[in-house]
Amino acid sequence: MNFIGDFKEDSTVEIFFSTNDGNGGRVAPSDAFENTDIKIYKNGSSTEKTTQNGITMTSPFDSLVGIHSISIDTSVDTGDTGFWATGNDYTVILYPDETVDGQSVSKVLAQFSIENRLTADISTQIGVAGAGLTDLGGMSTGMKAEVEAEATDALTAYDPPTRAEATADKNEILTDTGNIETDTQDIQTQLGTAGAGLTDLGGMSTAMKAEVQAEATAALNAYDPPTKAEMDSGHSTINSNIDANETKIDSLQATANAIETDTQDLQTKVGVPATLGDGATLADMLTAMAGKTASAGSYDRTADSQEAIRDRGDAAWAGSGSALTQQEVRDAMKLAPTGGAPAAGSVDEALDNIETDTQDIQTQIGTAGAGLTDLGGMSTAMKAEVEAEATDALNAYDPPTRDEATADKEEILVDTGNIETDTQDIQSNLGTPPDLGSGATLANNLTDIAGAGFDSGDNLVAIKALLETDDGKLDAIVAKLPASGAISNLQIDTTFDGVRLDRSFENINAMFNGKFSKDVPTDGQITFYKRDNATPLSIVSVSDTERNRIL
Repeated sequence: MNFIGDFKEDSTVEIFFSTNDGNGGRVAPSDAFENTDIKIYKNGSSTEKTTQNGITMTSPFDSLVGIHSISIDTSVDTGDTGFWATGNDYTVILYPDETVDGQSVSKVLAQFSIENRLTADISTQIGVAGAGLTDLGGMSTGMKAEVEAEATDALTAYDPPTRAEATADKNEILTDTGNIETDTQDIQTQLGTAGAGLTDLGGMSTAMKAEVQAEATAALNAYDPPTKAEMDSGHSTINSNIDANETKIDSLQATANAIETDTQDLQTKVGVPATLGDGATLADMLTAMAGKTASAGSYDRTADSQEAIRDRGDAAWAGSGSALTQQEVRDAMKLAPTGGAPAAGSVDEALDNIETDTQDIQTQIGTAGAGLTDLGGMSTAMKAEVEAEATDALNAYDPPTRDEATADKEEILVDTGNIETDTQDIQSNLGTPPDLGSGATLANNLTDIAGAGFDSGDNLVAIKALLETDDGKLDAIVAKLPASGAISNLQIDTTFDGVRLDRSFENINAMFNGKFSKDVPTDGQITFYKRDNATPLSIVSVSDTERNRIL
């Protein structure tokens, strides 16, 4: 059974439950549950709610297998008048006609009450944000006595400073403020605008030096420059590659020279093309030589073409009386035979060799020189230039030595420690600003002390003017000051207007901080007490025309 809470009258109660198989896995009932599967009983009575009005069953809830919800609106009492009422408990039972995992089931889903718990009554009485607490009443006699005692103790414990103490504190503050101002200006001068004056921060602390040294060591360990042996080995490899490339280049140059020689030989053998008639190109000339068509010019195709000559037959030749065969003609011209490989030393063989060598050069060079992946080492002159440039770069780089870096670090640490000491000294001199009057800030308080912010008779200007009227009085006051500089217990017997200065201070304290009684010891008299509110200090007789001090 699950008690889900005490609800206000006419509330809506939401109840969720699940259905599971024998192994605890979620499972849907044989059919969706309806509100008729719910029975509600009041205060343990066996009489259930008569109708299903106000009951909403959602099965399954949000299409979740095995999850169901019931919403009960207790404001709906149609057909069940008086069933929902404050001060009662209710029990909700699932008793369906559907089965779950093949089994008939029943379950007490929840119990709840309507304003039948203490919390509901307290909530009603308190109201929203305490709105119901309209009559909290006064304090008890005991509470009032305790409050009064606490207030009395607080007033008795309050011990404000005397005028002399306040003046001494003020002067000390002014002195410290002046020192602070001087130190602050000195710090501002040393700092400069945006720290421009911090040209020498000194050394680092031991911890900082250790961290810097560790970082430098790690950086140096991570940097792995080549050794001289590695450089020599690399240079040797480069030189070997250069020598190898030079050999290849020499070979290519020799091949190119051979091609050039063969080309020149071919040009010599071919000679300068003669004017062979009206043919504009060599192809035209060859066509004209092979045909019989007559044309203008010195070349007569009908009589001079190869075909016309061949037509004359063997009888036209003077000498042996036999014509040269086609192969004999080709051999005489050092051309390849009509079939098979070119003859050794023939022009065709030379042309084939030139073509083969040219294609091999093209393959080795590749597109835009992409095939030149191994040019070998550098020449002696190139190596000398590279070595000279590297030497100049290394000579120009001048990193600090370990001793120089350590010295700079320690200097920064020393200056940092000095700054920390000066800062702590400033904080110590400032201290916690005292409350010197109505001024909200130390600057306002100092302005009040020096100007007319306080009583016009108490500010420094008025005091200075009063003391300057009689230099003798000022000298007397100074002479009475103790040599130690402590002024908490002044013993000044100089009199002003017949009254000693120390008694004047006591009377002032009594008037402002001590107790006084009217008509004590007799009518028309006022008795002033010291700050302990017990020891009489002076008695003043008061009338309509004058006031006289008696004691």
